[in-house]
Amino acid sequence: MNKHILKFPEEGLKQLQFFMEGLSFPVAVAAYTEQDIVKISYLVRLLQRGDIHSTYALCIWCIRQGIIYQILFRFSFKAMIRNPVRTYDYFRLQRLLKKCREQTLGKPR
Repeated sequence: MNKHILKFPEEGLKQLQFFMEGLSFPVAVAAYTEQDIVKISYLVRLLQRGDIHSTYALCIWCIRQGIIYQILFRFSFKAMIRNPVRTYDYFRLQRLLKKCREQTLGKPR
């Protein structure tokens, strides 16, 4: 069985950028256009300057800029038992981001 960790569409993918340092959860972002590449380079500068310093802030920025992102966290029951706080934090983060996406992009149908 060949499971892909990253769920980005491969067609037209120009760049992948991974952000890990100083974040509670690693995040991968994908660029499909030249404009996306420029936005991601700006995001890198924001992180280096310390203007963005959390996974939540990074994901909110991506939502508002229309950049596709993925939080890298593999959920398993074993991980949930070993570290329930981290699992809770992940699901809480997903809930907050879903709310932001709905406010920014409109409610899903």
